Amino acid sequence: MQLLTVEELKEVIGTNDLDSYVAISEHVNRKCRSYYLPKSSVDQTVLASAISNFVLTLGQSWMQITYWHNDAESNQELFYGYRKGYGDLRSLAEASVYLFVPGDEEALASILCMVLYFSWDARIFNSAPTYLITLDNDGFVDYCSTSEVFSTDIEHEFSMLGLTVTRNA
Repeated sequence: MQLLTVEELKEVIGTNDLDSYVAISEHVNRKCRSYYLPKSSVDQTVLASAISNFVLTLGQSWMQITYWHNDAESNQELFYGYRKGYGDLRSLAEASVYLFVPGDEEALASILCMVLYFSWDARIFNSAPTYLITLDNDGFVDYCSTSEVFSTDIEHEFSMLGLTVTRNA
């Protein structure tokens, strides 16, 4: 696991516009689906673990925390305590991007759990990019992919978890 700034990520993947880079949802040959996020922390933990294991079997993945709360109930102390355990003292505003490689499944799942528990937003994507998974504080997990195999496999994973489709894009 490696923690980076948005600017460092842009440099690594060679883009000036990260939002356009991961905008698979605008690609002509793509499939997108939206699901309701589970409400219970147990089910959120299972989802975080499933996503982590699934994407890291495909190779390295990026995760960016795109929204977090700054109020008293934001649980940032817990999150920063986790980061401090890895030797990083930067704030989310300073460094909101993680690079995960196969073998980092537990670390990715842990951070995804915090995103889900705290009702933050995050997006997970690969370097190609052929997929984008977004989790948002409105209670949805979405995916878009240009890979039919990815789409079929993640839909199977989400179905096994009992997630309910909300809409197709």
